[in-house]
Amino acid sequence: MSADKYVERLAEDEGLTGGLGDDEAAALLEALTKATIKATAGKSEKEADGAAAKIAARGRLISKVVAAWAIDGEPDEAKRRWASGGGKGTLDDVPTDDAVLAVKELLSREGL
Repeated sequence: MSADKYVERLAEDEGLTGGLGDDEAAALLEALTKATIKATAGKSEKEADGAAAKIAARGRLISKVVAAWAIDGEPDEAKRRWASGGGKGTLDDVPTDDAVLAVKELLSREGL
């Protein structure tokens, strides 16, 4: 199964990039694209659909958390979203002054 359709969905998903600046969105999409290609390789369509959907959902969580945490200055909202979304660890050591680094830190924690 080709990952092309899943990568295209990522690029078109406003929920992944809304609220982020260009640099943050690019870092997020690059990592999600790589993870999606890897996760869907050699899978049946049903398995690939599930894997791609899971990655996109984690990406949406990261996007919303970083927007609240490092862009909008709403740490309580970011913490609430992270906890309710099942994010790994706390946000206490995630940078608030560099949204790209915040994206990369959360991607790393999620194994993406």
